[in-house]
Amino acid sequence: MKLELGNGNNYDNPTRETVEKALDSLNGEDNDFAIIDSSSSSSDKFLQAAVTGTGFVAEYRDARGYFRSSGESLSLGEIKKAFLSFLNNDNSWKGMFSWTAVEESGGAEGVHLRQGKQEGMKEGTLVDEILDTVKSNIKSSIKRKIGRFLKF
Repeated sequence: MKLELGNGNNYDNPTRETVEKALDSLNGEDNDFAIIDSSSSSSDKFLQAAVTGTGFVAEYRDARGYFRSSGESLSLGEIKKAFLSFLNNDNSWKGMFSWTAVEESGGAEGVHLRQGKQEGMKEGTLVDEILDTVKSNIKSSIKRKIGRFLKF
């Protein structure tokens, strides 16, 4: 079992306490996603969650395919319950949310999510969304640092 965070922290064989603290640290800025991976299991390969403007969205991949939570307003408590269930090899986490199968093409890197046709939403993977957020945060940070430098 492995836990990976958006800020680059990785934990091999995480404990319940590690998972809870890691999820508590998600902030929507430099640490906006978590992935728990069970490479030893044949049915559940990973569960991931990302911070949204209204809470969290969850996704998972298993032998049946790739799925995304129907809602993007999941609470931190709900995400914790799902991650802890996954950690304990208890598949009850799959029943905690409504899931939508997403189209796959070309393996894990080619997964395309079918998101609602709401204004401003684009088609892409959770990884794409996370990368866009990270890029935006880096640009903002660089602009602030340049601004501070130019004041001297």
